[in-house]
This record gives sequence, C-alpha cells and structure tokens, in this order.
Amino acid sequence: MGGAWYWRATSGQSTLNVRLVDGTKLTGQVVGTDPSTDIAVVRVSSDTSLPAAQLSPTQPRVGQIAVAVGSPFGLTQSVTSGVVSAVNRPVDNEVGVAVNMIQTDAPINPGNSGGALANRQGQVMGINTSIFSQSGENNGIGFAIPIAQAKQVADKIVSGGSLARAGLGLAGANDPDGKPGAYVKEVTAGGAADAAGIESGDLVVSVDGTAVKSFEELRGAIASHSPGDRVTLEVVRNGATTKVTVTLGTLSSNQSSGSSSSDGSSGGGSIPRSGN
Repeated sequence: MGGAWYWRATSGQSTLNVRLVDGTKLTGQVVGTDPSTDIAVVRVSSDTSLPAAQLSPTQPRVGQIAVAVGSPFGLTQSVTSGVVSAVNRPVDNEVGVAVNMIQTDAPINPGNSGGALANRQGQVMGINTSIFSQSGENNGIGFAIPIAQAKQVADKIVSGGSLARAGLGLAGANDPDGKPGAYVKEVTAGGAADAAGIESGDLVVSVDGTAVKSFEELRGAIASHSPGDRVTLEVVRNGATTKVTVTLGTLSSNQSSGSSSSDGSSGGGSIPRSGN
C-alpha cells in the first residue's frame, strides 16, 4: 500500500524517514516541494493500509478550538490546544512571499513544523509552519498554512503542474488616509492590473468578495492564486466603488509578493516568521 503526505518543505532532501504513530519507520520519497508556500509532498510505501487524515471542509473561524499535533523538542506525538486567534494573517516566508495564515495560540515549539492544526472533530485545518518569537520558543503566536491552500499546492506537485505564483503587477501600501484596504501607489505598465484598468490612487477593498483591510492582506490573497486565474477586485476610486475583473499574471523572481511591483515594494505590516 502507498500513501502521500503534504508537509513542510524538506530543505533539498530526496528521501527522509517517516515515523508512524505505532513507531514503525518508513522511508519516504520527496515527490516535490514548493518553497513559496513551504509545502512538500512525501510518498511512502507500506505493507499495511495507511489511514488518511480527514481535511476540514470549512474555513476556520476565529475563536474555535485548535489542536496542534507534533514533536516539539523531539517529544513525539505531543498535542497542545488553544483557539484560532486570527485568519488570513499575512506572514512573509523565507522567499519573501506573503501567505495568508491561520494564527493560533495553541503552543507551537521547535519540532511542531509539519504537524497538523486540527479542529475538535480531528479534521485538519492547517499545517503548522512557524511562530512569532524573539526567543525562538512559544509565545502564543503560531501560524499554520490553511489546508485548502496546502492541498491545492500538493495536487499541483503530484500532477506535475506549474508552481508559478500569481502577480498583479502593482506596488502599494496601506491607505494614507487610514481607510481599510490596499492603496495602489504604482501600476506596472503592461501588467495584469494595468490591463484591467486599475490606476494609481485606487483603493482595493476586497478580492472575490472577501474584505481586504491592508496591502499585506492583498499580497496574501493574490499569492494563493495561480497565473491565469481571474479574480474580482472591488476598487474605490474618487469615492465611487466598482468591481474589476483581473486575469492574474506571473510573479517574477525579483518580486517579493503576488501584489508588489518589480521593485519589491510592499505596504509593511506583515509578520516576520521564525521557523520551528
């Protein structure tokens, strides 16, 4: 029997050891990785049937119970609990891509990375990936990649699909007047935003109906898409609100997020992460 997991990226390894809950050790083959989301797919073979975790079919809600599973400091199969502290929290990863994360106060420490963040039904809501800490240990601010996004990336890895990141082709910041939304400072000529008619001075307040409160949230929302995807932006211009459909372009290697221009500009406010 065989099985596959999506996991945190594995730092260039082609094989690794997979330890099951009963102590059985298997050799896993790394099918592929995506550093921009910190996800890898690992395939294992076993003589016995391997149960599959159930993925949560719903989006996490602030305040709901969150259970983190992992091996902090080598203490295998440890379980901690807390709540979902925030959703769509933009966090920059090591390659400068903002990913909209689940934030939790369930204790996450070094060794928890790659473990499940589950709801009270045992369904996986996310994959634990990082913490915000000045000491390197748990301060009650941990982050998990939403499982819907992890599955999307894993499916592409397994199928051999492109892992290119989507880009809008603009630079921005938070609104200078303090309004919620992503303020457009500059539009890249010939880019996706330019082709859709977005202009400097526009304020993007939602993506596909989901409110955007800051430029960093816009970066994270676009980073979850693929080039060629069509998204609907709600834009405020000169006091009037309109909806604009954008066909997303490809994020080039010298851009820092799905919503920054080629100079890597961003609006500030994303959270620096500490791997664990």
